[in-house]
Amino acid sequence: MGTEGIQDKYINPYTDFGFKLLFGTAMNKELFEAAEIAKFNPKELGEYWESLKNFRDWYSVMSTQLKKGREEGLKEGLEKGLGQGRKEECFKNAKK
Repeated sequence: MGTEGIQDKYINPYTDFGFKLLFGTAMNKELFEAAEIAKFNPKELGEYWESLKNFRDWYSVMSTQLKKGREEGLKEGLEKGLGQGRKEECFKNAKK
C-alpha cells in the first residue's frame, strides 16, 4: 500500500493550489475579513463602523440620484417621442 491514491483524494494545503482552494473562496474571504475586524481595538472598530456608515450613505445617495436621473430621462424621452409622433401625424393629415 503506497500513497499514490492519497494525492488524488485529498488536497495538500501546503501547495499554492491547495491553499487557494481551501482559503481562496469568497465565503472564506468574508470569514477572514470578519476575523480581522474582530481583532480591532475599540478605536479602530469605531473608525471601521464610521467608514462603513459613510460608504452606505454615499451608496444610497448615488443610487437614489441614478434612479431619479433614469426616471427623468425616460420622461423626457417619452415626451420627445410623443411630440415627434404628433408632428408626423400632422404632416400625414396635411398631405391627405
